[in-house]
Amino acid sequence: MKKRIRKENGQAMVEFALVAPIFIMLLCAVCDFGWVFACKTELVSIAGQVARDTAIHGSETAAQLMTREEQYIADNAKLCVPEIKSLTINDTTGYASVTLTETVDYITGFTGVITGGNNSKTFTVNAAAPVDPYK
Repeated sequence: MKKRIRKENGQAMVEFALVAPIFIMLLCAVCDFGWVFACKTELVSIAGQVARDTAIHGSETAAQLMTREEQYIADNAKLCVPEIKSLTINDTTGYASVTLTETVDYITGFTGVITGGNNSKTFTVNAAAPVDPYK
């Protein structure tokens, strides 16, 4: 009986060609998720800090508060730059509230293809802090 010898030249290349797209897709998704999660976490943190700062300096005019908080965001936002949608102090409830919005672009752009062609995610965050009644 003759033994047949099968050549396996190119087997690794075929396996790589099958696995590489899935691995690259997974890697892009992990990078984009990490980036979006970090930006969202920073946005929530800055919203709370801006609400607290607004509560502390609540006696200033609305224009002064807006300028102060925009400068605070410019100094402290490291990953992304959120935009102030509203900044209010409610005298009846005694709370200062802030609404920030931010549009985060995906790093790779590949995740946008998977999620329907949208290469960005928009977040809106609300935060409130009690105004010091003993001022």
